[in-house]
Amino acid sequence: MTRLIISIILILSAIHPALAERWAIVSIPVACIRAKAGHGSELVSQAVLGTPLRVISHSGGWLDIETPDGYRGMMRDNSAKLLSQEDFDFWRSSDRMYCTAGVQRLLSGDGTEAAGYATFGSVLNADDPRTATGCVPLNEWAAQAFDTASASKVIETAYGMLGAPYLWGGTSTLAPDCSGFTQTVFLAAGMILPRDAYMQAEAGSPVASLKEAAPGDLIFFGSRGKIDHVALYLGDGRIIHSSGSVRVCRLGNSYPGNDDIYNDKPVAIRRFLGVGRPQGVKLLHEHPFYFLEQEDK
Repeated sequence: MTRLIISIILILSAIHPALAERWAIVSIPVACIRAKAGHGSELVSQAVLGTPLRVISHSGGWLDIETPDGYRGMMRDNSAKLLSQEDFDFWRSSDRMYCTAGVQRLLSGDGTEAAGYATFGSVLNADDPRTATGCVPLNEWAAQAFDTASASKVIETAYGMLGAPYLWGGTSTLAPDCSGFTQTVFLAAGMILPRDAYMQAEAGSPVASLKEAAPGDLIFFGSRGKIDHVALYLGDGRIIHSSGSVRVCRLGNSYPGNDDIYNDKPVAIRRFLGVGRPQGVKLLHEHPFYFLEQEDK
């Protein structure tokens, strides 16, 4: 019976090649992910250039996809290149470049003509004729030891996003929402955090109080038992977060400085750096969406 089912699947795949396209790679600088198929549907997330996606289904010009952080949503099919399993395996085993600059121009092969742009976390295919100065080999970036990653790398990435406008559902350096901002900056430590603030509040390790918080911790806010905002802690009662725009604030006027005051009280603090393997976090270097050798792990 098993052989019969496999034979039927192979025959259907030959008749309808789209059925064999289980994967996709984002092909535009920032692709929108919506709650339902339709341009008027809520923007729930985004995926940047070169992000690998699992395709659940494909109908009416829309892809039902899963992102590397496990998030599900709907994306226009012209925002990504569909791949067969064979092509995806080749992509995962190929040499690729990882963009580490916040926003940068992509240049044509001769290095003189602008050819689009890429944001932090974008991946350029091995056969992509474009180049960028702020890129490093993906395997080298992913091979960084996540368990010794310093808060300074994460905070440096966060400061690089200062002034970026807030966008509900945004997850790029161009315009993030609060959890899209923290998710993006933790890529600097090779970590793929869960998508939403309440999900991030369940990951990592708990920190008992603000007095015990360290730079690089995530501070969560909310009311009535619901987490609705997250910020990156800088130390000395200061946070950087996406609220209106990416900005630095003080957690009350008892802390010195001229930064704006954010009056909401923290309801949870979680630590992801220096705690070994963080709970609820996917690691880039071992993610099977990015690397073929991780498929069976």
